[in-house]
Amino acid sequence: MVLFYSLSNDQDDQREAATEFLSSRWSDVLEAGPVLALCSALSSSAWIAESFEVLNVEVDRTVRVRFAFEAKGLDKKSKPSGDRISGSAVAVIDVYDHVEFVDVEVA
Repeated sequence: MVLFYSLSNDQDDQREAATEFLSSRWSDVLEAGPVLALCSALSSSAWIAESFEVLNVEVDRTVRVRFAFEAKGLDKKSKPSGDRISGSAVAVIDVYDHVEFVDVEVA
């Protein structure tokens, strides 16, 4: 079911639906420019998306979901390296469920 057409007017329902929708897609933010640049600058060989939290949902012609996220770095032996990143982004979801990440911030 397309997210845009399945949303109710209730904020809690919107947040829950957005969380469910993004649960399998949010980790793609690790490939976004600012996140990729920071990850490349750190010593970890790989990164694992750990968690995300939907902060707010806005519905207009698209669904805009602001969320916070965390990821941890792994060394060459796939063990935790100690590197961690956190950030936020807006997932813009169109009426075809296409997702684009904008306003990506990472630290």
